[in-house]
Amino acid sequence: MTAFSRRIYVLINFDFTFCILNFALSTFLRFLLGFKFIQLLFLLKT
Repeated sequence: MTAFSRRIYVLINFDFTFCILNFALSTFLRFLLGFKFIQLLFLLKT
């Protein structure tokens, strides 16, 4: 039973870490896209 619960704990922990990494990556990509978009608008204005 202890090994089983440990396995579940590891799976939950891995899932949690993956969710955090996925969120961080998506936020970073969105920030980069927004930055490029602002750069493009600035270039078009001048």
